[in-house]
Amino acid sequence: MTLLISTSILVVAAMVSIVINRRWLPRLSVNYVSMLVGAVIAVIPLLNGLVERFNSEIFIGLIVAPLLYFEGTNCQIKCNFLPKKTSDGVFQPKTLRGRLFKSLTNFAIS
Repeated sequence: MTLLISTSILVVAAMVSIVINRRWLPRLSVNYVSMLVGAVIAVIPLLNGLVERFNSEIFIGLIVAPLLYFEGTNCQIKCNFLPKKTSDGVFQPKTLRGRLFKSLTNFAIS
């Protein structure tokens, strides 16, 4: 239950900081306004007592994991690193580095 209360207080604080930023401080970055709202929460003992202490596992689960997921869904994978298969079934490297490596290692041992 403390996690739910803590998360809801932080979500409300984020919404308040966005409203403050858009309405009264549009030239200031929302990050600075969020830090100011967080400092106000830290100074008020009642709100500070409701916010749970920092737990890295919860931070990773609630913040980092969704960010990584949405970043991965928006990312376009380019296939430049994959080798190209020629008509005789031999893989031909696409990059210059791959071609140089192949030419340097492709020698006959007699």
